[in-house]
Amino acid sequence: MGQRGPDVLDGHSTGVVLATVQPTFLYELVWNLLVAAFLVIVDRRFRIGHGRLFALYVAGYCLGRFFIELMRDDHATLILGVRINVFTAAIVFAGALAYFFLAAKGREETVLTGAPEVAAPGEPDEAAAPLDEAPSDAETGAEEPDATEEEADVRQMDTRGLAGESTERNAGD
Repeated sequence: MGQRGPDVLDGHSTGVVLATVQPTFLYELVWNLLVAAFLVIVDRRFRIGHGRLFALYVAGYCLGRFFIELMRDDHATLILGVRINVFTAAIVFAGALAYFFLAAKGREETVLTGAPEVAAPGEPDEAAAPLDEAPSDAETGAEEPDATEEEADVRQMDTRGLAGESTERNAGD
Protein backbone atom coordinates (compact mmCIF):
# COMPACT_ATOMS: atom_id res chain seq x y z
CA MET A 1 0.00 0.00 0.00
CA GLY A 2 3.01 2.39 0.23
CA GLN A 3 4.50 4.47 2.97
CA ARG A 4 2.37 6.78 5.09
CA GLY A 5 3.32 9.56 7.45
CA PRO A 6 4.14 13.27 7.62
CA ASP A 7 7.54 12.79 5.92
CA VAL A 8 6.01 11.30 2.78
CA LEU A 9 4.50 13.49 0.10
CA ASP A 10 1.98 11.45 -1.86
CA GLY A 11 0.00 14.19 -3.59
CA HIS A 12 -2.93 14.21 -1.15
CA SER A 13 -3.30 17.11 1.25
CA THR A 14 -3.97 16.46 4.90
CA GLY A 15 -4.11 20.17 5.69
CA VAL A 16 -0.85 20.04 7.60
CA VAL A 17 1.88 22.44 6.38
CA LEU A 18 5.09 20.40 6.27
CA ALA A 19 7.43 23.22 5.28
CA THR A 20 7.48 26.74 3.94
CA VAL A 21 10.02 27.23 1.17
CA GLN A 22 11.26 30.12 -0.92
CA PRO A 23 10.27 30.19 -4.62
CA THR A 24 13.93 30.16 -5.68
CA PHE A 25 13.16 29.21 -9.28
CA LEU A 26 11.02 32.35 -9.57
CA TYR A 27 13.76 34.45 -8.00
CA GLU A 28 16.28 33.02 -10.44
CA LEU A 29 14.00 33.70 -13.42
CA VAL A 30 13.51 37.34 -12.40
CA TRP A 31 17.23 37.76 -11.71
CA ASN A 32 18.18 36.31 -15.12
CA LEU A 33 15.77 38.67 -16.89
CA LEU A 34 17.26 41.64 -15.03
CA VAL A 35 20.80 40.53 -15.91
CA ALA A 36 19.83 40.12 -19.59
CA ALA A 37 18.25 43.60 -19.71
CA PHE A 38 21.32 45.07 -18.03
CA LEU A 39 23.63 43.38 -20.55
CA VAL A 40 21.64 44.68 -23.52
CA ILE A 41 21.96 48.22 -22.17
CA VAL A 42 25.67 47.82 -21.41
CA ASP A 43 26.48 46.39 -24.85
CA ARG A 44 24.54 49.11 -26.67
CA ARG A 45 26.32 51.81 -24.72
CA PHE A 46 29.88 50.43 -24.48
CA ARG A 47 30.06 47.91 -27.39
CA ILE A 48 31.88 45.23 -25.39
CA GLY A 49 33.60 42.53 -27.44
CA HIS A 50 36.05 39.61 -27.22
CA GLY A 51 33.72 37.50 -25.06
CA ARG A 52 33.65 40.10 -22.32
CA LEU A 53 29.86 40.49 -22.51
CA PHE A 54 29.46 36.75 -21.92
CA ALA A 55 31.86 37.04 -18.97
CA LEU A 56 29.59 39.75 -17.55
CA TYR A 57 26.60 37.42 -18.01
CA VAL A 58 28.39 34.61 -16.16
CA ALA A 59 29.39 36.99 -13.35
CA GLY A 60 25.83 38.34 -13.07
CA TYR A 61 24.34 34.86 -13.09
CA CYS A 62 26.76 33.67 -10.40
CA LEU A 63 26.10 36.72 -8.25
CA GLY A 64 22.39 35.97 -8.22
CA ARG A 65 22.97 32.24 -7.83
CA PHE A 66 25.18 32.89 -4.79
CA PHE A 67 22.38 34.59 -2.87
CA ILE A 68 19.62 32.31 -4.15
CA GLU A 69 21.57 29.24 -3.00
CA LEU A 70 21.78 30.74 0.49
CA MET A 71 17.95 30.79 0.62
CA ARG A 72 17.52 27.13 -0.29
CA ASP A 73 17.00 24.54 2.42
CA ASP A 74 16.94 21.30 0.43
CA HIS A 75 19.68 18.71 0.82
CA ALA A 76 23.05 19.51 -0.75
CA THR A 77 26.68 18.68 -0.09
CA LEU A 78 28.13 21.02 2.53
CA ILE A 79 31.65 22.35 2.95
CA LEU A 80 32.29 24.05 6.30
CA GLY A 81 28.52 24.20 6.79
CA VAL A 82 27.88 26.04 3.51
CA ARG A 83 26.35 24.52 0.38
CA ILE A 84 28.91 23.55 -2.28
CA ASN A 85 26.80 25.47 -4.83
CA VAL A 86 27.61 28.72 -2.98
CA PHE A 87 31.34 28.02 -3.28
CA THR A 88 30.95 27.11 -6.95
CA ALA A 89 29.08 30.34 -7.68
CA ALA A 90 31.74 32.40 -5.88
CA ILE A 91 34.65 30.73 -7.71
CA VAL A 92 33.05 31.02 -11.15
CA PHE A 93 32.10 34.65 -10.39
CA ALA A 94 35.76 35.44 -9.60
CA GLY A 95 36.89 33.72 -12.81
CA ALA A 96 34.36 35.64 -14.93
CA LEU A 97 35.43 38.98 -13.45
CA ALA A 98 39.09 38.13 -13.99
CA TYR A 99 38.39 37.34 -17.65
CA PHE A 100 36.35 40.53 -18.08
CA PHE A 101 39.18 42.74 -16.81
CA LEU A 102 42.06 40.84 -18.44
CA ALA A 103 40.57 40.19 -21.91
CA ALA A 104 41.27 42.47 -24.85
CA LYS A 105 39.20 45.63 -24.90
CA GLY A 106 37.12 46.86 -27.84
CA ARG A 107 35.36 45.01 -30.64
CA GLU A 108 36.61 42.31 -32.96
CA GLU A 109 37.49 43.20 -36.54
CA THR A 110 34.72 42.89 -39.10
CA VAL A 111 34.94 40.52 -42.03
CA LEU A 112 34.09 43.14 -44.64
CA THR A 113 36.53 45.94 -43.87
CA GLY A 114 39.15 44.47 -41.56
CA ALA A 115 38.50 47.42 -39.26
CA PRO A 116 36.88 47.25 -35.82
CA GLU A 117 33.10 47.45 -35.80
CA VAL A 118 31.68 50.93 -35.59
CA ALA A 119 29.87 52.41 -32.63
CA ALA A 120 26.11 52.56 -32.44
CA PRO A 121 24.46 54.97 -34.90
CA GLY A 122 24.88 58.57 -33.85
CA GLU A 123 28.04 57.92 -31.80
CA PRO A 124 31.47 58.88 -33.13
CA ASP A 125 33.95 56.02 -33.46
CA GLU A 126 37.57 57.06 -33.83
CA ALA A 127 38.80 53.43 -33.78
CA ALA A 128 37.21 52.49 -37.11
CA ALA A 129 39.13 53.49 -40.21
CA PRO A 130 37.18 55.18 -43.01
CA LEU A 131 36.22 52.80 -45.78
CA ASP A 132 38.61 54.39 -48.28
CA GLU A 133 41.48 53.73 -45.82
CA ALA A 134 40.66 50.03 -45.47
CA PRO A 135 43.35 47.75 -46.91
CA SER A 136 42.80 46.82 -50.52
CA ASP A 137 42.89 43.25 -51.79
CA ALA A 138 46.33 43.95 -53.26
CA GLU A 139 47.63 45.02 -49.83
CA THR A 140 46.17 42.00 -48.03
CA GLY A 141 47.28 39.53 -50.67
CA ALA A 142 43.73 38.40 -51.47
CA GLU A 143 42.79 37.95 -55.08
CA GLU A 144 39.44 39.22 -56.23
CA PRO A 145 37.72 37.10 -58.87
CA ASP A 146 36.33 38.78 -61.99
CA ALA A 147 32.89 40.13 -61.26
CA THR A 148 30.20 42.05 -63.01
CA GLU A 149 29.93 45.77 -62.35
CA GLU A 150 26.89 45.25 -60.10
CA GLU A 151 28.66 42.66 -57.92
CA ALA A 152 31.68 44.94 -57.57
CA ASP A 153 29.41 47.82 -56.53
CA VAL A 154 27.83 45.66 -53.82
CA ARG A 155 31.26 44.67 -52.46
CA GLN A 156 32.33 48.32 -52.20
CA MET A 157 29.15 49.42 -50.45
CA ASP A 158 29.63 51.29 -47.18
CA THR A 159 28.20 48.95 -44.54
CA ARG A 160 28.57 51.42 -41.70
CA GLY A 161 25.60 53.61 -42.59
CA LEU A 162 22.03 53.16 -41.53
CA ALA A 163 19.75 51.06 -43.68
CA GLY A 164 17.93 54.18 -44.91
CA GLU A 165 21.14 55.77 -46.14
CA SER A 166 22.10 52.63 -48.03
CA THR A 167 18.69 52.43 -49.67
CA GLU A 168 18.80 56.07 -50.75
CA ARG A 169 22.33 55.74 -52.11
CA ASN A 170 21.44 52.71 -54.21
CA ALA A 171 18.03 53.91 -55.38
CA GLY A 172 19.41 54.76 -58.84
CA ASP A 173 20.63 51.19 -59.49
